[in-house]
Amino acid sequence: MKHGIFFVRARAINEKDFLARLGEQRDLALLFKNLATLRTDAPLFNKFETLRWRGATPAFAAWADRMEAPRLLERCEKAAGR
Repeated sequence: MKHGIFFVRARAINEKDFLARLGEQRDLALLFKNLATLRTDAPLFNKFETLRWRGATPAFAAWADRMEAPRLLERCEKAAGR
């Protein structure tokens, strides 16, 4: 059975439990639907230069320190030519 475990579990959940669980997760489902929706009315940038990456910010440096990832910061600085 290629997908056996899925079908066994699906049969084990009766329709009433399924609908109750779906209702409990409705807000979360709507959030993911909203996040997955492509926007055509979102504000963009005025100049292409706005998109240029200028290197890691001080906030990123602090985050890399908290994550104990000094190599990540080093790589960013190298990529930015610093």
